[in-house]
Amino acid sequence: MPRVHKIAGQSLRRKALLVAESAATGRLLSAALARLGNQWEGVICRNGRRAMQLIREQGREYDFAVVGMILSDIKGLDVLRAWMKAAPQSPVLVVSSATEERTVLAAIRNGARGYLVEPESDRPLAESFRELLAGHYPVSPQLSHTLFRLAGAPPARVNSGGFRLTPREYETLRHLSRGLTYDAVAKAMDITLSTVQTNVRHLYRKLGAHSQMQAVNKARAHGLI
Repeated sequence: MPRVHKIAGQSLRRKALLVAESAATGRLLSAALARLGNQWEGVICRNGRRAMQLIREQGREYDFAVVGMILSDIKGLDVLRAWMKAAPQSPVLVVSSATEERTVLAAIRNGARGYLVEPESDRPLAESFRELLAGHYPVSPQLSHTLFRLAGAPPARVNSGGFRLTPREYETLRHLSRGLTYDAVAKAMDITLSTVQTNVRHLYRKLGAHSQMQAVNKARAHGLI
């Protein structure tokens, strides 16, 4: 849990280390922190090496940190490792545009207590800060498929009609049923467009369909989605 700083019964301002190279991201993080109340002070680092220096010298003074995975001077993972060495009692949250499975997994294995795809507004980010400070593990919804896959997924999904779909084919089908385009499906699943197209071809063959609408309708009729 975060520390409460007091002197003679007076609460001091609480601090968060915000590692953000771009000015836009820095403003977003600062605005989100401001939503937590005026007792919070955000210290922004514009590069990884400066963040490493502050962590080594002042790490224990911060209640939490926000780190990006893509930094121009050093690896975001190096910043995470430095934080866990200097201030393991305080949580660190990743806010990044990097959504590759290996990156998310590496961040979690190196101490990240949450992983967010950089949002467009400060309100949801502030809510994630609150969750982090409450001891929870905020994760962007679009990363949930990655975490479930890492936790282990069933080898196949079979329904009464005898269709056998792999977990990835089933996930593709579920996204298509929501009206997502192929590009949107690729982004949601963190795979290439050509992989989506391959999954769709397999779905058409297994479901005996000749169009996306026919595949979705047939899947619904047989209780797949």
